[in-house]
Amino acid sequence: MNTLSVPNPFYKGKTTTVTGSGFTPGEQVTLFTSPPEEQHTETADENGDISWDVTPHEDTDVISLTLDPDAGWQEAISRHVVTRW
Repeated sequence: MNTLSVPNPFYKGKTTTVTGSGFTPGEQVTLFTSPPEEQHTETADENGDISWDVTPHEDTDVISLTLDPDAGWQEAISRHVVTRW
């Protein structure tokens, strides 16, 4: 089972690391963020773990994270409040 771990809170203009586990080693996994509309593709390590660095823009109040639904595993969507640092 694929899982995402998202530390809270997100801070405007500050980088937060989102991690995932349960992927196939070597699998390319794409995380979509909005706003801003960006995609982050990383490769799962030998344990099936992965991480993405996400930096919300200064004008972002809520950020959405979505795993690529076309990759064959269940889509994961989460929304997080972005606070001022």
